[in-house]
Amino acid sequence: MRTQSERGNITALHAIDLNRLDFVYSNSIDGQKEEQYMDALDRIIKKGEKEDWKANFVLRRIELTQQNDKYNINNPEVGNRYMLVEVERQLEQLITDFPDSPASKRARNRINTINLPALNLESESVQVPDKPFLMLATVANLTKSEIYVYRLDQDEFVSINIRRYEQEF
Repeated sequence: MRTQSERGNITALHAIDLNRLDFVYSNSIDGQKEEQYMDALDRIIKKGEKEDWKANFVLRRIELTQQNDKYNINNPEVGNRYMLVEVERQLEQLITDFPDSPASKRARNRINTINLPALNLESESVQVPDKPFLMLATVANLTKSEIYVYRLDQDEFVSINIRRYEQEF
């Protein structure tokens, strides 16, 4: 830190500050650590000009806002139902304000991740032969999907996996 200070490397000093804040946030057991961390980020963001180091603080604040939201479809009264829309808007603003910064590239990647179509299938870990079992399909950003479930014996399963392996390689 002293070396960066002597060199006048403001960007490195701010990166150190952000790392120190992250360390305290990660290791704190204070019940109000989210609010304190957000306040610290806001104070630093307000005092800075539009420089690359500030983009890192803005991005961290956006990530923390998303991370701390408690919205759940089973309990829609808690949290912000439209958090991803707001996060995407904030990320777009960061990209506009700091177009050439590394943080803007990370913000673009995060937007792509938010909008990425996804399908996840989960089934019960124990499936009793000749008894029905439950499957959960979780989808995101899909307008249409088709899911087929087939009953296979062990030999058929092994055969399909061998063919799939041979096709990939």
